[in-house]
Amino acid sequence: MNAHALWSRSQRILVAAACCLAGTGCFTKGIVRGDGLDALRQPGRRGELVLQTKEGGRARLGPNTKVRFLRSDDEWSAWIEGRDLCVTPEAAFQCSSLPGGPGLPWKGVSGIETKNLDGAATYFTVLGVVVGTAVAVAVTVAMVAAVAGLAKGGGGGFPKIDSLNLGSGGGRGAKAVSRTGPTGVISPSFAPAEYDLHYAIARGWRWYGPPIEEPAYAPELAEAELAPVPLPGAAPAVQPEPLFTSMTSRRGHVRLVGALEGGTDLTATSNGVGGASLALRLGDVVELGGGARLAVAPERPSEASAALRQSWLGFGRLLAHFDLDSDRRVAFVLGAECGAGHPKIYGRAIYGLRVRLVDGLAVGLYPYNASVAVYDLASRQRRDLGWFSFPSTAELSYAF
Repeated sequence: MNAHALWSRSQRILVAAACCLAGTGCFTKGIVRGDGLDALRQPGRRGELVLQTKEGGRARLGPNTKVRFLRSDDEWSAWIEGRDLCVTPEAAFQCSSLPGGPGLPWKGVSGIETKNLDGAATYFTVLGVVVGTAVAVAVTVAMVAAVAGLAKGGGGGFPKIDSLNLGSGGGRGAKAVSRTGPTGVISPSFAPAEYDLHYAIARGWRWYGPPIEEPAYAPELAEAELAPVPLPGAAPAVQPEPLFTSMTSRRGHVRLVGALEGGTDLTATSNGVGGASLALRLGDVVELGGGARLAVAPERPSEASAALRQSWLGFGRLLAHFDLDSDRRVAFVLGAECGAGHPKIYGRAIYGLRVRLVDGLAVGLYPYNASVAVYDLASRQRRDLGWFSFPSTAELSYAF
């Protein structure tokens, strides 16, 4: 096998490994029971709910949260989004099935389970993928160079990679795992973990599953305890409304984030950097935007009385914002920005921490972010100012 084929095959292996790492360990779940469900009976919430879990922890329920219901017959409902949940004091409904769709009475609900993005796990997974892939690429490049050298020198001791059978047929021996039993009903072993809206609809069920079986009537049971599921088309006494207001749901989709930032490179003297940016935060995770930045540094750092030089530039930015707690008080930030201006090329790796003060107001700290600015090679700036710097900055931002 030649060097080009080895490099191509190595790329496929690296991409597959990165995808496997990026897709694991990125969600956190919480189960809420009892009195913790009372907050769900009131519609029109202007913010996300933070509920107490049965383990004593905290679970966030917002427009982007996946939620499912544990029924009194120990069956789970399908996962639906928080923005698609409508409620009344008597029952929960799927907004997209209204009007006329039946609901799940609160008396038939034993608990709920929430599923949100796990900020810490996702942050370190992405960081691990980036670092691991960089190391793997470096090792692969070294291997390619070694193989190329052996091929050029006539060496023949390198094992044949084709013997590993790492081709498109690598999955031929895998057996398909069925999610359903022989009758087409979801197997009990899969129902709690795998039941979703697609499978419910395929079986003619509503979002909450098959009809709840009412127990046989007993005189000692009050009829109020046997509240039936409303029949299709039957209007409830109180019209269901979305659990979250339209503004809250919109903020779950997209927010406008404005920020002011400033700082200095602590490894150098008489320098500073500042800027302003605007970005769209999508799904409370991804930020896409841009802004302008001003950097100040001595013309000749080696001279004590050297004049200061100002460098303006514009940049585009891509960030990932990973909330670490249910209250969204603390978040890891990871991303990059690039642009041009007085420097021909500008780039910066962004990593740091944001702390929310109140509502959408937050402060961010970004220590020693690696930056590069490529100036005109004809000048002395490369020698005197250097291409690389490590500014530490503070940020004040507001998310609308």
